[in-house]
Amino acid sequence: MLSFPRHFPYLLAASVLLVWSQAQARTDHRFFIDQYRGPAQCIGCHSTAFSNTPAISLKDIHHSVHYRFESKLPDNYQHNEAGAVVEYATSGLLWKMCGLPSTVPQFNWLSNIKDLPETQHVDKPSGCGTCHAGIGLKPYTALGQSKPAASEDNNIDCLVCHALNYDRKYFTATLFGQPELDAKGQPIILSVPRINGVLNWSVYTDAARTVGSTNASTCLRCHADLSDSKVPADDHHYGSCQRGVVFAADQDVHASAGMSCSKCHDAGQHKMKRPLNNDLSAHDVVIDHQMCTDCHGQNPHDFETYNEHAGFISCTACHARTEKTAAIRDFAVVVPPDPNNPLSIYSVGISDATPDYKVSFAWFDGSVGPENKPRGARGDGKSRIYPYKPVGMNLPRDADGNVIPPRWDSFFKTGNMMDALAQGRSEYAALWTPEIGAKYGLPPVPGEFDHFAASESGFSISHGITRKNAYKCASCHNPAGVMDFEKLGYSEEKSESLENLLGLPPVGDLNGDGKIDAFDLLIFQNYWHGNQDAMLKALKNNQ
Repeated sequence: MLSFPRHFPYLLAASVLLVWSQAQARTDHRFFIDQYRGPAQCIGCHSTAFSNTPAISLKDIHHSVHYRFESKLPDNYQHNEAGAVVEYATSGLLWKMCGLPSTVPQFNWLSNIKDLPETQHVDKPSGCGTCHAGIGLKPYTALGQSKPAASEDNNIDCLVCHALNYDRKYFTATLFGQPELDAKGQPIILSVPRINGVLNWSVYTDAARTVGSTNASTCLRCHADLSDSKVPADDHHYGSCQRGVVFAADQDVHASAGMSCSKCHDAGQHKMKRPLNNDLSAHDVVIDHQMCTDCHGQNPHDFETYNEHAGFISCTACHARTEKTAAIRDFAVVVPPDPNNPLSIYSVGISDATPDYKVSFAWFDGSVGPENKPRGARGDGKSRIYPYKPVGMNLPRDADGNVIPPRWDSFFKTGNMMDALAQGRSEYAALWTPEIGAKYGLPPVPGEFDHFAASESGFSISHGITRKNAYKCASCHNPAGVMDFEKLGYSEEKSESLENLLGLPPVGDLNGDGKIDAFDLLIFQNYWHGNQDAMLKALKNNQ
């Protein structure tokens, strides 16, 4: 009679699950993880390639943009007021005064804002570190180092991107029963309990058993977060700095199809790819073309006129639509906590954009000028027209108009913006040196607070993709169209020609029945089909 080890049934069950789940492109980890022991446990298996996953290393993660939080600027990307190329060591979050919120991550990394005595974890953490792919410690790049220390092997949170069921908590590290303090005397906050220097990863065992490939929901844990604002992320396109806020099934055709973010953005070895835009954010791999063409090809339309447009108009100019308003954050307005919510904190004012805050269009050649404004021009052979969504901030400034970075945990706790600005200015003065300023492009230390003044920027729109509601010919080519051709560099005469290209009235009620409906669209379409050759010739002459 054959005999088997007593754990043979479990091994058999695990093998069956592995074969089945690989067919589903997601491996069930319930029988592989008896107790979670951190990233070393993940690498123990994944340093070897499997049928549906490549081999990886901790080095891959340490050198990914989600861990580094910074990267080198592309060549010839940033320009000053005189149009000269500006060369800085990095772009991205770590060594910047974040464009609009004026946040400096170096002293807004991770804090305990509010805590309830009945819980063992930090109930209200805050800071840039809450979206870092680590457990709470700053990465080596924050220290100006070129490679990670050996101790950073444990500063990787695989679950934040890969666990389907993950409720990330934060804990105050303890040393001999007392809070463990950092070099500045502040309690150390980590997403894994640390007692006397030992990390207890086992609190996330259940979450670790749900790991697998990333999907849209795991990415949106960070990329659709509006922090503690009371405004839903999807209602205020790019109200936050994160880029994925409109990747929702009712607003994006790719989300509706169930596509994961990695389908477009995965570049291998835990790196992400993306085309250039004007936000100065960090990157792993920058591609020199529109990502749409990777799947849809260079001529995706049935009608050649649309394909002709692709030579000078980006895909997103027509297909990235959002009827949502931009958010305006007003640092001069203090919103008190909700008295009915014990974890509510102070926040700055947020209001809907005014009706004139509409999507604008500009030529973009892959480089930016001051204040992240896209550079480019009609007829330069390398620019396309891209859409931009205005985002406004009313920022604190000194007498010369220089922005002052706040210490946000102070404001969130007390609601006193003046104290938060004084603390932030002091921290910034301790951080900034002429050498650091020149290396990273950090402006000099500002003076004391003098006034609030508005700042506006246009963020490129890359999600919210639609086919059904994409702009059609008449959306642009009529006097009331969405594009301002003169602002795009066309002469008054050519602008008028482009606006009247269809030879149709600017109003939408074309059949005179008192309403705008499918019959009006049919009139446009019939005209377009009947005059395609003439329109194509006219477009080529006027582009």
